[in-house]
Amino acid sequence: MRVTLGLGIVFVALLFPLNALLGRTSSLDYPLDLMLDAKAEDASASVAASVTLHLDRPMEENRRKRVTDTLTYTGYSNFVTALRSLPPVGTITLRERTVQIRYAREERENADDDRDIHVPAHGGNPDR
Repeated sequence: MRVTLGLGIVFVALLFPLNALLGRTSSLDYPLDLMLDAKAEDASASVAASVTLHLDRPMEENRRKRVTDTLTYTGYSNFVTALRSLPPVGTITLRERTVQIRYAREERENADDDRDIHVPAHGGNPDR
């Protein structure tokens, strides 16, 4: 399992093989609730945390295309605005802080591969 936590950065991105984590080969059942233990360290410091991921469903493909096209053709700031306009599809909770998930995508390269789920979540001030 690979979990990347961007502390103090606008996005928290989680990417992990779900079949290996859940021991399943069929499609995932939603809503999906996972408790993830994350750890980040470098030469001088380390941090560990338990993160709760609740996902009601992956986002609809037409919405995913709209926001990724916005990023591709009009830039990051317009992408963030388009992302904020989407309805939430889940939450990420770290201790008592919860952020909404507005982008969640499940994919795999072929039928024999584990599925990956991509979940960026905005952790900054939503009024900015």
